[in-house]
Amino acid sequence: AASVDSAPLVPFGHRYTFTFGSIGTDDGNAANGDETLLKAGDVVILEAGAITATASATQAATTSRGTSYRVTAAKRLAVSSVLVSQVDPGVDDDPTTTTVPDVRTDATSTNPLSQLASVTVPGTGSAATADAATPTDNPVTVKAKWSGDAAGAAGNAWSVSVDAVTGIDTTAKTPEIDVSVNTRNQVIRVRYMAGSPTVADLVRALNGNDDFADRFSASAISCTAANLKAPVTTTAAESDLGGGRSSVGVTVTFNTEASAVAAGLKANVFGGLIAGYADDTPATTVGLAGTATETYSVTDARFTAPYNRAHFLVTTSDPAKLPSTRSGKNLVTVSTGDRATGTAFVAADYVATGYLAQDAATDNVDETMNAGGRVSARRNNSVPVS
Repeated sequence: AASVDSAPLVPFGHRYTFTFGSIGTDDGNAANGDETLLKAGDVVILEAGAITATASATQAATTSRGTSYRVTAAKRLAVSSVLVSQVDPGVDDDPTTTTVPDVRTDATSTNPLSQLASVTVPGTGSAATADAATPTDNPVTVKAKWSGDAAGAAGNAWSVSVDAVTGIDTTAKTPEIDVSVNTRNQVIRVRYMAGSPTVADLVRALNGNDDFADRFSASAISCTAANLKAPVTTTAAESDLGGGRSSVGVTVTFNTEASAVAAGLKANVFGGLIAGYADDTPATTVGLAGTATETYSVTDARFTAPYNRAHFLVTTSDPAKLPSTRSGKNLVTVSTGDRATGTAFVAADYVATGYLAQDAATDNVDETMNAGGRVSARRNNSVPVS
């Protein structure tokens, strides 16, 4: 007979540990209850009624039928796939929306996992001191949209340039503002052509440019009606957009359930997917740390054993630090869990631990560790960014 030694585990079926009694060996020296190592080719016979499941709130009591099982050699734990999400999948792609959905926040703060780049247009001041009488205290903000090539971290590469034509006629009754968008150099150029443009004139000119409106929105939400009538400063200046962040999810799947993941998993996976990746200390929250030295953050694996996959979240303000599946950047080389005889395991040298029993110390390969190999990462829109 067999007794169940552990509770069922979810979500991948049930895993039990059994203790068998009266198992004989070739020399007949096994005592009742002794542990016996099963090897490939052995046959385990369970007689009818050998295992009983007691009644619960959801099922009646059941007993096992008589059956036999042949022991087969288990495969070494290996990475079978690496799937990478799209950048910010699931965000609101309505071009008119410039605020991130509230649900896209980490567990410890209200900072969004993804964030839009923005900047105050030079010559329009600061919201903190908005004053109708002072042109430089009436801010016009340019903010990226969720759709387009300036969304998230990509928006940080853009800038706003402001100047006026030489000898501008400030007495002209009708203000003229020329707005152009240079996609190659990622510059929004504002050129004052005539008159004395106001804050309202600038906002109207920016949003009226189709190339601008495809990627950005201009607003003066801190301005009162009087503020909107104040003139802008036409002195030449340039300011960079900043604060944009993008998030990408990466799911690593194993060929069987793992009991633990190791430090080598991040190093192997992101070393193949991110140019110049180094396993820096992650930020304390999901979002970027407020330091100049950290350009991206990779969270720890969201993993609880037994599970056949580990999920990562990458959040960055630098588009070059996003996991990519483009040709030449999608090959993940998985290190093996092998070790030389008598040497200790180093967590960075393997990616996960399986459930198989460890071989004798004299073996060069410990089958509880992962097998090495190479896996081509693929884009998959179903991978969550969370």
